[in-house]
Amino acid sequence: MLKKELIIFMFSMWFPHLGNSQVYNYEAISFYNVETNPSVLTSDKKDNIFKLVQKNSLSKNQPFSYTKASYSSHLNSDFFGVGITLNNTDQGKGASYRYAGIGVGYRNVILSKVLLKVGATYKTIHSSKGGDFGYYEVDNIQTTKGSMLSDQLNLSISFTENAERYYITLSSLNLELPWNKSSKGLSFSRYYLVNIGGLGALIDAIPFRGISYDGMSRYDIKDDKWVLSHYINFRYQVPITRKMSAFFGLKAGYLESIDFHFMPFITLFKEAWSLNVMYNFHLDDRNFNVSNISTIQTSIFFKL
Repeated sequence: MLKKELIIFMFSMWFPHLGNSQVYNYEAISFYNVETNPSVLTSDKKDNIFKLVQKNSLSKNQPFSYTKASYSSHLNSDFFGVGITLNNTDQGKGASYRYAGIGVGYRNVILSKVLLKVGATYKTIHSSKGGDFGYYEVDNIQTTKGSMLSDQLNLSISFTENAERYYITLSSLNLELPWNKSSKGLSFSRYYLVNIGGLGALIDAIPFRGISYDGMSRYDIKDDKWVLSHYINFRYQVPITRKMSAFFGLKAGYLESIDFHFMPFITLFKEAWSLNVMYNFHLDDRNFNVSNISTIQTSIFFKL
């Protein structure tokens, strides 16, 4: 009964609203993001999980808020997983969008010990006026008035071992569908992601193993070119009690060859729930001054 009420609540949060496009690197790139990596829906760590993410800017002059709710389940199968994602992103001054996504994942064993996982997320986005959303910026596009609907597809494939200490994932995001009849005034960047985990196990001298790499390629519609981002992630576990641990970490990278991007975080973890707080800031690569806006992101998940 609780699961049914939760799903009804999530859908009640989403309805047609102002919206133009979808930016995928507002939330830190992650192997365990069920929307950008739907193949992970078959992971044991994503069975009956509800997750809520809230991200807000620290500037009154540049208001920004990002809210995402997701639920994932295996549906009593070790080979299939499904997920629901709802998102509302508001950049202030009337620039905002909302979308809903439904994902499915499948896994099987190859080469005796390797798990092959594939997944897809179908998304629908409503908007009432056109525009091209970039990273904390919006370019208006002249379009006819009226409600517009766009459909997009995310695809991913992963290779892991059972414990998921080692993994590699390739994802393609915001793919156009043949029947998509959205207005030309809606502009969506296409993204390609790669996640590689277990790098710490390759270095014997370090005291921790939580090192991974994330890469992102995005087609910049405005400048008509591909831009690249690279991130290295560090995580260190500190046991607090027999059933609770704290994780201290840092995600650091080079965002689209423009900014140095830093995301220090702390996570409190128990088997039934987890709380993560992350600070997000950028430094210009030319003078190391703070660029873009800084944000605080809070994420919490419950195992239902």
